[in-house]
Amino acid sequence: MADVAGNVLLLTMEGADATKLFQIILKYMGVDSSDRVTSANIDERIELVGKLYEHTLKSSELRDELFVQILKQTRCNPDRQYLLKAWELMYLCAYSMPPSKDIGGYLLEYVHIVAHGVGIDSEVRVLALKTLNALKHAVKAGPRHTIPAREEIEALLTGRKLTTIVFFLDETFKEITYDMATTVADAVEELAWIIKLSAYSSFSLFECHKVVTVSKSPDPGNEEYIGLDDNKYVGDLLAEFKAAKDPSEAENLHCNLTFKKKLFHESDEAVTDPMFVQLSYVQLQHDYILGNYPVGRDDAAQLSALQILVEIGFVDNPESCTDWNSLLERFLPRQNAIKQAKREWELDILSCYRSMEHLTKDDARQQFLRILRTLLYGNSVFFSVRKIDDPIGLLPGRIILGINTWGVHFFRPVPREYLYSAELQDIMQFDRSNTVLSFKMKLANAPHIFQFDTKQGEEICVALQTHINDDMLRRYSKARSSASSSISGDLPPNVGVRRKCVQDLAKAPKKSRRNVDQVALLEKKSMEARLAQLADLMIEKNTKKDLIGADTQLLQKLQGELKLRSEELHAAEDTMNKLVTEKISLEEMISGLEKKKADEIGFLEKKFEQERKALKFQVLELKKRLEGVTQELAVVESTIAVWNSDLASLQNNLKEFSDTETASSVKNARDGRSIPSYLLPDDVGPCTTRITYSAHTDLSVKFQSHQSRDYTDADLPIAPSAIDGSGQSTVALDGKKLEPESDVLLASIENMQNAGTLDVLHMDALVSAEVSPPIGARIQASSSEMKDSLVQEYLKVLNTANKEGLKRLKGIGEKRATYILELRDEKPEPFKSLDDLKEIGLSEKQIQGLMIKVAAELFR
Repeated sequence: MADVAGNVLLLTMEGADATKLFQIILKYMGVDSSDRVTSANIDERIELVGKLYEHTLKSSELRDELFVQILKQTRCNPDRQYLLKAWELMYLCAYSMPPSKDIGGYLLEYVHIVAHGVGIDSEVRVLALKTLNALKHAVKAGPRHTIPAREEIEALLTGRKLTTIVFFLDETFKEITYDMATTVADAVEELAWIIKLSAYSSFSLFECHKVVTVSKSPDPGNEEYIGLDDNKYVGDLLAEFKAAKDPSEAENLHCNLTFKKKLFHESDEAVTDPMFVQLSYVQLQHDYILGNYPVGRDDAAQLSALQILVEIGFVDNPESCTDWNSLLERFLPRQNAIKQAKREWELDILSCYRSMEHLTKDDARQQFLRILRTLLYGNSVFFSVRKIDDPIGLLPGRIILGINTWGVHFFRPVPREYLYSAELQDIMQFDRSNTVLSFKMKLANAPHIFQFDTKQGEEICVALQTHINDDMLRRYSKARSSASSSISGDLPPNVGVRRKCVQDLAKAPKKSRRNVDQVALLEKKSMEARLAQLADLMIEKNTKKDLIGADTQLLQKLQGELKLRSEELHAAEDTMNKLVTEKISLEEMISGLEKKKADEIGFLEKKFEQERKALKFQVLELKKRLEGVTQELAVVESTIAVWNSDLASLQNNLKEFSDTETASSVKNARDGRSIPSYLLPDDVGPCTTRITYSAHTDLSVKFQSHQSRDYTDADLPIAPSAIDGSGQSTVALDGKKLEPESDVLLASIENMQNAGTLDVLHMDALVSAEVSPPIGARIQASSSEMKDSLVQEYLKVLNTANKEGLKRLKGIGEKRATYILELRDEKPEPFKSLDDLKEIGLSEKQIQGLMIKVAAELFR
């Protein structure tokens, strides 16, 4: 095995293909790339087998590599599951894809040893035996031409058979089974068993082609039967039939398998098998109805009557049958039917039919066969060919060839007419190559070569050779029997004389044959010499005559062609001049366009550079302004922090003491004290603290009054003083409210410029605090200025940026960017305020949200 494997690896093939095959084999066996066991299901196995056929079917080297790799998996494999899968895969591959001769012998020997070995697993032996039979069959038939269909692989894996239909010439059919490896010979054998045909050696399957128009029914004459090789796979045929169908075309090619005779032999008359006789009758009847057997009026009427008798038997009034008219039309060839009126044919056929009262159906069938066999071209098989070369010039372009034991017969197809026949002994030589068929035949004692175009050249040659061989065997048997009878009838009574006579008789045929051969040879040479001289003289005479006439015709033809070519040359020159002029103008136009293009490109580049610089300058300005705004924002944030601190202190400016004396001492100690300047903003002057008594005598508010209120609780009881104002504090000299002494003090800041108040809720009570409005006003002014600047910059970008720049803005997509560019083409600056954004489909709410997103993106 090492030598074979080495030779296979040395074949000219890519390593990638071998690796791929190995991966498929392992996957089929259940081993993935990570060496894990993953058993493949039926669908995966079918797909993997199909891939193996797809990779190796057309390459014998890859097929050998495949078998060597599978063989390696079947040798010394310790895992029984892997071993069985490997043998199963080899069986599937060998079923219709044999190895080459290089490893075929070794592989057969190895499989034979395993199949008949001792001590081998029973399942392995069964698979090996099936593989051995498959290899023998595949080596004989060769590889498939098409990749097996999925259903074929599935049927083989599951052990079932597929079915197809085989037709007969009378439009009946039978169903046969097939699988991946079923050949035409296998199908013929099975069909013969089904129909109980014992003598089927002269029958075979044919590929029937019928061109069918969608709007018309099939024409019985528009069909072609192509013989099939015995080793042709049925699966390949069905795949070709499927590929030939095209429902979209007006004319569709219908293909099917047809069972009929390959040849008619003289010995067929002695066969008594009923099915053999029936099939022979059907085939001759089919050819007769197509018009392949031209006959006279009387024979046509008799043959039609015989067919009707076979169909319905003998009845007293056949014309009363419901299908009488259809029988007349069906069994009378068209070329005969048009020769006289339908009623006359009906009377002739009725007359013949009534004269056959004594005949049974079988007798009528045999009589029909005898009549056709007596014709010169009887028992023929027919082929449609096209003429390529006809030395006598009498044959039409399309010809029907009929071949039987007598010779070759030529027919005109339309109208069907007998032309000529050549005996087998007149056919000196025949050959075929591709689609060309050649005959060398004697006509008027002179050899002539005929050539025809046909796809059935091999079948025609086989038919001719078979009939020639039969004729030679027949002559040989006849000569041998006559010689034996002549020798046995003249023996003398004496033994010595008899021996001498036998010796003389043995020498006499040789001597006479030698003399005859010499005389025949001399006569043949003299006749050939004379024929050659006469042929040369005739050929020379005819050649001179033909040459003179041909030269005259050729000269006239050349003069006409020369004149025609001169006119075409002048027209071509005019056309060329026009084309040259158009070419020059096009070149000038192209040059101008290229120059204009270069100028536009330069202008656009210059404009782009200017816009880039302007945008860069604007970006720098925006960055500077952003830095200023950022600094101002930091100042605002620090101010707000201080303000928040003050507010927090103001929120805690109420303090309740244990008694009025303590509160009075604290008030006297802290009232009027100056606040440090570092605790105040830069634009605020000196301030002092002010400590007064609070209107709240108790920080726990129990009810609403002029001294205490809790606006967060609407359910508190209300004192009359909160409504009529009784109990209000008196006013001090500075105009501020003066509260009576209590144990609660109120702290505030004095001398604040433009003081304002802020309500603060503290300890369930609402109190007042004074703040500095200039800080808030400053923040509001800065914010307004920032807002206007941001809006103007955004509108400027909308009026100047290109499409990509617009798409980078928040809220602007592909469609809005395109629409903005269209608005800018109509008006240079379409956006002068935020309200103009409504032109691009934005609502006021969407505009506000858009600016918020822009501002948020700016400070992010």
